[in-house]
Amino acid sequence: MRKLFSVLSLTFTLLGLSTIIFLLQGGSLFEILTFGTKGTSFIVFLNLYNLLGLLFAFPAERNKYSVLLFTFSIIMLLNSLILTFVAVYGFQEP
Repeated sequence: MRKLFSVLSLTFTLLGLSTIIFLLQGGSLFEILTFGTKGTSFIVFLNLYNLLGLLFAFPAERNKYSVLLFTFSIIMLLNSLILTFVAVYGFQEP
């Protein structure tokens, strides 16, 4: 069961990473990963993928790779929260 949590954590963390990468490239895979949503729904998906990756990393199997997975999940969640902060407060009209 713990291996399943490790796989789920890796999957959701990679989904969060690929969402950020495809956001920068503006490809059609970006629309697939966010189910074609725009605006605040996109921000929810961006944070949800990384949050689920972190939550599944807690009960995951404990070995040397889980520490890397946990650390990478935290870094990705912080990156998505920073992007969310910039999107919400940085692009307001003056």
